[in-house]
Amino acid sequence: MLDQEIEFKFKRLNNGAEATMLNKKGRLTSTALILNKETIEINKIVKAIRRFDRLLLQLKDGCVIGFVVRGKALVPLMENINRMSSLYWAVEEQNKLDQQGRSGEFRIEPCTYCGSAIQLTKFAHSEETYCGYCETVVKRDQAVTPGESDEQQAMNVCDGCGYYSRPREFGTFYFYFLLIVYGFSHGKKFLCGGCCRGEAWKMFAANFMFLLGLPFAIIQLVRVYLADRGFTAGYAGLDKANLQARKGKTKDALERYESMIHEHGDSCGLRYNRGLALAESGSLAEAGVEFEKALDLCSNYGPAVELLATCYQQTGNTEGLEALTKAWSDKED
Repeated sequence: MLDQEIEFKFKRLNNGAEATMLNKKGRLTSTALILNKETIEINKIVKAIRRFDRLLLQLKDGCVIGFVVRGKALVPLMENINRMSSLYWAVEEQNKLDQQGRSGEFRIEPCTYCGSAIQLTKFAHSEETYCGYCETVVKRDQAVTPGESDEQQAMNVCDGCGYYSRPREFGTFYFYFLLIVYGFSHGKKFLCGGCCRGEAWKMFAANFMFLLGLPFAIIQLVRVYLADRGFTAGYAGLDKANLQARKGKTKDALERYESMIHEHGDSCGLRYNRGLALAESGSLAEAGVEFEKALDLCSNYGPAVELLATCYQQTGNTEGLEALTKAWSDKED
């Protein structure tokens, strides 16, 4: 399962902040994750989630453990944890079905991007598959979808606006000077191109009066616009459509989404965006139809489920809400 043990240095997190000044040694083996003197068996890990240099472990007992890993070991560490834990839980599911005489129902698929085992036993066959480990959509033929060729180009939901796009890391830096008080703040966000542009201009305006912060703001502006130019090879105009939807230009956004569907083929992500745009404009019944289409295209597309449930609830569709809640409660079990 693991060709070679992975050694790394880490710092534990406490309420989102680094708990120690000094790094400690960690190691991933084929059976466990060893964090200094603490050993966490792979069969206790549900999945690992990464945001920048932070790794969060969701455990079977409901606990979440967070730690910082810097350097080249971070991505291989996360991917191997997810590969091994997902395979373990897939085998558990297979054994359960075997005991019930339902072994023919067992179905998994490997994720094209992270290699994790996606459990699909309780889901209908569909053209696309959603990987809950790396949060990307995999096409049925395992081909890379437009605009996706590596981890930085994988398409999923933006942390800022919530729309389906190609989010990427974006660094912020703000310098301030108030009479005798001065200082700076910095951080990272996981944003789509549209949100990156807004954040970059906001940072430029805030740092305009202070020379120390202005160069960084200018560099980020240039990077944002150059990165957006590289996106034209995939869903050209997707970020613009998302911006139009957020600004209330719903009709224009829907037309752009529809144009992309005609050009690249139907996609649960584009249907999800159409649903979100309609929901934000108050057209909840129509939004529900789009979220249903997203789930038809990708039967395990989790991001659409909660929004569809909200549409059912707000429009009084109790029958649809009950069916959706029951179906997904069974799947989560």
